[in-house]
Formats: sequence, structure tokens, C-alpha cells
Amino acid sequence: MDHETGTALIVLVSGFTAVMILATLGFTIYFVVRAFRGSPMRRAEKVDANDTKIIQEIYQGLTKMDKRIESLETLILDADRGKLKQFDRDLQKE
Repeated sequence: MDHETGTALIVLVSGFTAVMILATLGFTIYFVVRAFRGSPMRRAEKVDANDTKIIQEIYQGLTKMDKRIESLETLILDADRGKLKQFDRDLQKE
């Protein structure tokens, strides 16, 4: 993988992460607004354990995904550094 491909992959993965975070924030805002609409009696009915569980699962999934993306970025950057070191060694030989 050349430097440009590695950079493009990092940008792609970062963009995907941003989209997922924005989607999660959108769902979270939707659930919060939905929970607080209506009369106080209806609020108690709408804020149920299922909605809370869904939000927690989304958050946990995003946290895991963020860690995986950081690991992938580290692997890509380490591979690029290795190629740069090899390139430098080849230049020194010449």
C-alpha cells in the first residue's frame, strides 16, 4: 500500500466514523425529543427501558467501533512508516 492509498484509507475510515457519530447523535436526539413530547403522564409512558437500552447499545457499539478504527489507523500509519524507512535506506545505498 503506497502513501496515497494509506492516506485515502484513513480519510475514508475517518469519514465513516463521522457519519456514524452523526447518525447516532441524530437517533439520540430523536429519542430524547420523543421521550419528552406530550403531557407529563405521557412522558412517563414514553421513557421506557427499551429506548434506554437501544441508546446504550448504540453508544457501546460506537465506542467499540472507535477503538477498532484507532487500531486500523495505527496499523496503516505503522505500515507507511515502515515503507518510508525502507525508502530512506534505499536512498542511502545509492
